[in-house]
Amino acid sequence: MILPGISGAFILIILGAYKALSDAFHDFDIKKIFIFAGGALVGLLSFSHLLKWLFKHYHNITLAVLTGFIFGSLNKVWPWKKTLTWHTNSEGIKSAVLQESISPFSFDGNIN
Repeated sequence: MILPGISGAFILIILGAYKALSDAFHDFDIKKIFIFAGGALVGLLSFSHLLKWLFKHYHNITLAVLTGFIFGSLNKVWPWKKTLTWHTNSEGIKSAVLQESISPFSFDGNIN
């Protein structure tokens, strides 16, 4: 949440923790909420201190690495994709295995 462009909710979705945390808030599970809040607070404070130190001592390299992370992650978060291969599990549910990022102007709206 320190780096621009990616929301905390999207990170939870990528990590597969969004549903569990959403259920914890819905069921008012204090233990899970406090564990999440504590981890978020410790992570935010420690990462911000680390970034401050890195920018103070290695400004240009740190900026280049963070920019590379942001540009490198664009393929993962790019919403317009064409599915090249599918996998069907034992219950008959299809999931995408190999996808290719495409231009939003050539996207036809189908997920197939």
